[in-house]
Amino acid sequence: MRDRYIDIQTAVKSSDTIGGQTVVYSSEKKIWAAIRTMKPDRVLEYGQSATMRGYEIDIPYYLETVVGPDDQIVYDSRVLKVHSIIDNDERRNVRTIIAFEKQNVTSNPNMQYKYYIDGDTEYRTGTRDGEYVIDKKLTSTGWGGTEGTDWENVSGME
Repeated sequence: MRDRYIDIQTAVKSSDTIGGQTVVYSSEKKIWAAIRTMKPDRVLEYGQSATMRGYEIDIPYYLETVVGPDDQIVYDSRVLKVHSIIDNDERRNVRTIIAFEKQNVTSNPNMQYKYYIDGDTEYRTGTRDGEYVIDKKLTSTGWGGTEGTDWENVSGME
């Protein structure tokens, strides 16, 4: 376990000229935290690849409002994406942030999506805007068409 300062950066979103969003991170607060590196089997429990580096970061309970799911944490020159926040002792003393190193999703431009067929339904998985997504093809136009009409994002749907 290492006790270090972490920099919590808040996501500031703005619309770009082609209808998408640009995200810029602004340093919100530097706080003292206890940081533990996760073992690969623990990383798998959170649905991440065993090759990803995960961290458990303990912060004082009263600071839980400064960290949100869109925020990122900079620790020792590593950029971490917040996965979840846990009240682990139920005494409101400590909150644990589960975070994973952000992956550079543009490092291989030839590999954005993987495609799958389940019966008559086509799916694709991949990364978009730095997030893991699962999409379902709805029409024959499919992936070349409009989101919500020809294909939809089904990540997190039940």
